[in-house]
Amino acid sequence: MNFFIGVVSYLSIGKIESLFQYPIKGFGGEALPLVKLKPSATFPNDRQFALLKKNDVTTFDPENPVWLHKANFLCTFTNPELLSTYEISVFKGNERLDLDLFDRASGEQVLPTINMSTECGRQSFASFFSEKANTPLTCVTAKNHQFGNTSSSWKRKKDTRTVHIVNKATVEELSEAFGVRLYASRFRPNIVVDGPPAWSEWDWIDKEILLGSVKMKVISKTVRCDGISVDPLDHKNVLDIPNLLVKHFPQHGPYLGVYATVEEGGTIKLEDDLSIT
Repeated sequence: MNFFIGVVSYLSIGKIESLFQYPIKGFGGEALPLVKLKPSATFPNDRQFALLKKNDVTTFDPENPVWLHKANFLCTFTNPELLSTYEISVFKGNERLDLDLFDRASGEQVLPTINMSTECGRQSFASFFSEKANTPLTCVTAKNHQFGNTSSSWKRKKDTRTVHIVNKATVEELSEAFGVRLYASRFRPNIVVDGPPAWSEWDWIDKEILLGSVKMKVISKTVRCDGISVDPLDHKNVLDIPNLLVKHFPQHGPYLGVYATVEEGGTIKLEDDLSIT
């Protein structure tokens, strides 16, 4: 199907299968039925909070936030085993964002509900993981800032906010090559698309795509690291995915997924069309 936006024609090549946001960097995601997106922004609560190492030489100023490498944080890159043992549930109310933390194995809530909108709540969360990780941590947040992994958008326009897109067919090809069932959620996408051929997302780089009525520009590939070694749905499922990617798909290197920036906002929902110029 062809869509005409202004004078530009877009060809439908697939659909949105899943939508996820990750309120705290390195922790599990929440599945969403729809998302409202603004220009230059990302999912409303995506990577809104992060556990920064206090003894790191890099300081963080919430009034003037900059992009920081994931090595500065407690996240799946620095401690995938620890973070895979917990899951979170986040719910937003008037002027607050509450968080429940659960032990993944037992399903038991390990902390009283935390109001992440307050300094007291954020530091209670940081204190718990400081003890578990044996590393002094502080929980940081900043307005209009995303604690994302890529520096691509920061280099282009001094804005960290991006949307991470994963192609379901590419993950399925990895599953076949590795001999292990993999799920797109392992790669921490905001959007999982179904329909395009495996690896065809490389052709979207520097092009505009439509997801429903939302226009995005694809800006870079996603380099994969040890942060996806542990399956968040099964912490016993450990794979060296970066090396497996290089071994089985040397033509692609240690990359899977793409980052995009929102050029024109709107609402996207499950089963919306993915279209490209």
